Amino acid sequence: MATVLDAAKIQELLAVGRTRGAYGTVLSNFLESGEPGIEVPLDSGEIAGKSSKQAKTGLDNARKRTDEKGGLVYAGAQNVRVIEQDGKVYLINTSVTSEEDE
Repeated sequence: MATVLDAAKIQELLAVGRTRGAYGTVLSNFLESGEPGIEVPLDSGEIAGKSSKQAKTGLDNARKRTDEKGGLVYAGAQNVRVIEQDGKVYLINTSVTSEEDE
């Protein structure tokens, strides 16, 4: 008979798998939000269970991802900075922050 997995075990299993598309989802959602900056949750959501270093690397790679024509997959990604600090990861949209400063 099959054993039913609890939510904690499911999160644990998902945390060790490939999440390439998840980083793109986080980046895309951030760009669509129009927010000037966010702290990326590492304890819940698309990239739960990843270390801050893994999250920064994955988000940077998503930010730089290009299509077959050489254009960025995520429009506006060139304006996003990914910052890792004190075990946390932040996304800053420099185009939004510079508009607010004016």
